[in-house]
Amino acid sequence: MVRGTADHQVVDGVPDVYTAASHKVTPESEWASWEAGVRALYKQMVVITIALRWAKLLDFETTLPTAVEELIAQAR
Repeated sequence: MVRGTADHQVVDGVPDVYTAASHKVTPESEWASWEAGVRALYKQMVVITIALRWAKLLDFETTLPTAVEELIAQAR
């Protein structure tokens, strides 16, 4: 979860930040065709930036939300 001020900017083509993030999850053997397909598909995209004031990570694998912990405690 994040709180802050969001801004957006319409950019021509595909922003480098999008392809950089996508490169992390696209197999190398498929990268060239994936990138070419994305660049052919989108003429413009929107880049959203957030001037962050507050952030919280909800990690349900290692921690439960307080409300869930309270429900479990009440059930006992």
